[in-house]
Amino acid sequence: DLGERVLRGLRLAFGDASDRLVVRDSGSNPTVAARLLRVLAEDDNVLLAIVAGGANGKAIVQAATDKRIPVILLA
Repeated sequence: DLGERVLRGLRLAFGDASDRLVVRDSGSNPTVAARLLRVLAEDDNVLLAIVAGGANGKAIVQAATDKRIPVILLA
């Protein structure tokens, strides 16, 4: 699945700092995805969101715009 491949790649890219990677799973539910992004955006340590696209794309973009947090959508 795309999300699992993205997560493996991010963990590899983060290497020794992978403990700084915060992972949340929306279960492909756009409402949950937007809520999770809003919660993460409240944390000053969160710099950006990386999202495995799909049905969540539109909801994530709107939530990211509202919270002014950069987001990278992967498809």
